Amino acid sequence: MPYPNRIQAALVFDGRFEALEATARDFSRIVELKTGLAFAVLEGGIEGDLVRLASPASGLVVRLDRVGGPPPLEPFEGALASAITGLFAPTARETLIDARSHVLVEVGHDIADERADEALARFAERLELLALLVRITTDHAMPGLIHWTQSDQLLTPDRFEAYALAGVPGPLHIHPHLFGSAHDPQSEPLVGVRSFGAVHWIGREVVVRPSTLPWQAAYDALLAFVAHASAEAGALIPDGDTFGSADGGECFCLHHRAADPEAGLDAAFEITPLRHDPSGFVSDEYAANAQIVKLRDAQTGKPPAPPEAALTQSQASPEAPCETPSQNQRIPEPEPETETAPLSLVPQTGSKRPARVMIRPTPSQPGETSVSGRSLRARVFGKSED
Repeated sequence: MPYPNRIQAALVFDGRFEALEATARDFSRIVELKTGLAFAVLEGGIEGDLVRLASPASGLVVRLDRVGGPPPLEPFEGALASAITGLFAPTARETLIDARSHVLVEVGHDIADERADEALARFAERLELLALLVRITTDHAMPGLIHWTQSDQLLTPDRFEAYALAGVPGPLHIHPHLFGSAHDPQSEPLVGVRSFGAVHWIGREVVVRPSTLPWQAAYDALLAFVAHASAEAGALIPDGDTFGSADGGECFCLHHRAADPEAGLDAAFEITPLRHDPSGFVSDEYAANAQIVKLRDAQTGKPPAPPEAALTQSQASPEAPCETPSQNQRIPEPEPETETAPLSLVPQTGSKRPARVMIRPTPSQPGETSVSGRSLRARVFGKSED
């Protein structure tokens, strides 16, 4: 299931959304201007609270459902439990409960058999079209919240707009879940980041091990790793190698973690922060290795290695945290999803509206517990307790 055939977003409103058909018309016009793809309303595709569009040339199907009343909370529980939702949308639960209507927008492909590389390209196309559809919908009426199902995120409209313009894959597609602990109230909390959504591009989720590195810096490193590994000319960094900035000011070690069913751990790419000069972070492991290098150079009389030795990828060694890599390898292409039945482009007639339910995000199970406890959350986000 690396590439969901149907992806959906839910927009929550404090009143009735009145611009369903206008949104569909604007979407068709803008997409044709931007991409040349022509969308038309399916036969019987406008039924009061439902609009269905199709592009026969591309196999794309678009659906907009208007539903009265607040949405069920169950599909949002994963996002509501995220510390990131609590930080950027602290009133999300109240907004969902107080909603008077919600709109489900969905993009799918009516293609079941395709190569993995085609599936990835089509998946990226679906993501971009759905983001555009959400942005057009918000132009007609401002929602209180937007739920992006692919990465299970609850976002305010402003944050969604910023994320949607950040590229694919980007922060819209990779939800950072924070986890960690703070055993000593006087010490800095150790916080790690695990991804939700990276599996769609690189076959596994990514875990940044807990450290005193600010979570935003850990998340930036996670996004940079996924972007590099999933780029057209990118490569998967080998197990045990390091990556970071060319001047050595940022350095991270990568491990390919195997699945451990007994411990409840999925296979993942695990990142260990070693050094991050912008935040003043240096791990004990990196500091010890740097001291070994300094002592070695003093004994041999040779000058220390120049910063250029710490390139974006490097073969890890017990003496030098960042050295030149030996080789790269391509990421194995995941198989396209086959579990979800393709949508049909056959013209549909009749007034009976098919039942529709919200898509539940597929759970990610990397095995780490979330950041919990008011005291820990307050210290992680730099907020005082109420």
